[in-house]
Amino acid sequence: MGVRVAAAAGFDEDDQYRIGLAVHEGVMNAFQYGNEQRREKKIRVIFELSHEKMVIRVADQGVGFRLEDVPDPRLDENMLGKPAGACC
Repeated sequence: MGVRVAAAAGFDEDDQYRIGLAVHEGVMNAFQYGNEQRREKKIRVIFELSHEKMVIRVADQGVGFRLEDVPDPRLDENMLGKPAGACC
């Protein structure tokens, strides 16, 4: 679905692939984590096109979370490995 919308919006083949992959990943995450693999729950994919941009929203029926409660993944203390540029 994402590839078709991206093609209709005039994106080149590489960007169509990337957009399609991102939409697929979002839908799979919504199914796996948001809807907890429950087939009876719905997933909505909304595409918004304008002259300046394309916005894609994936919404599930999960309980959700507050974004401000999620640790900033860019901070050193939240990194799984060494920070970029770190030595030793």
